[in-house]
Amino acid sequence: MFSSTIAHSHFHPLTLLYLMKRIFSPIFQGIKNRSQFHPLQHVIPARLPPPKTPLPLQSLLRQTPLRRPLLIPPSSGTPVPPATITIQGHNDMLLIDVNANDLHEEISKRLEIKYLSDSLPIHASDVRGTVFGRNSRIFLSMTLEMQEKVKNIHFLLDTGSPLTFLSQEVLNSFGVETPDRPLRVRINNHLTTASLSPATSHYPDINILGTGYLVDIDAELTVNFKRNNVSLTFNPSRGNK
Repeated sequence: MFSSTIAHSHFHPLTLLYLMKRIFSPIFQGIKNRSQFHPLQHVIPARLPPPKTPLPLQSLLRQTPLRRPLLIPPSSGTPVPPATITIQGHNDMLLIDVNANDLHEEISKRLEIKYLSDSLPIHASDVRGTVFGRNSRIFLSMTLEMQEKVKNIHFLLDTGSPLTFLSQEVLNSFGVETPDRPLRVRINNHLTTASLSPATSHYPDINILGTGYLVDIDAELTVNFKRNNVSLTFNPSRGNK
């Protein structure tokens, strides 16, 4: 009907061309715009990049440094910076809130036993301890017999280590040179082995009491974090083994 209306009208040909341009130009322009700016053309690329070849696990471990998580001391609330783990064939822990001076001073006062003081080779069936430091470390004072000498040594109880370690300061007090292998010693009159605290670790000046020793003597551990009290009970029949 539209075409017949134009055909029977008395418009000048140029006028008809002008009218047809005004009518059909927006239609063609809209079709052109939709073809150029189709939404899918901007979401899905014409050609996906090739997938990256995954690296082997060993390569990832070599390229990615292992870091310890942040520790938040309960007293100050200030995060302790993470430290890179050093693995050199021995256990390691992040120990930055306790040092050798604490063993000689505050921890000795709490335990009422002087660190590295001389003692008798007695077997105590019940050992007292304390919770110390902003990260709530468990310390116990026990007798150490070596080179025919007996001294009171403060140990940090580490339930994550099966091994027991002695600091270089303790070995020096017994007149023992730096060993290249574990030493046979008596802790609380019980025969066991102990190694030198590694100089490259985070605890070179601290003595570590491992779980292997506690299992051997059938120890029972009780900790009261509210009162900072620790009790370690031994099986008396295991004392002289």
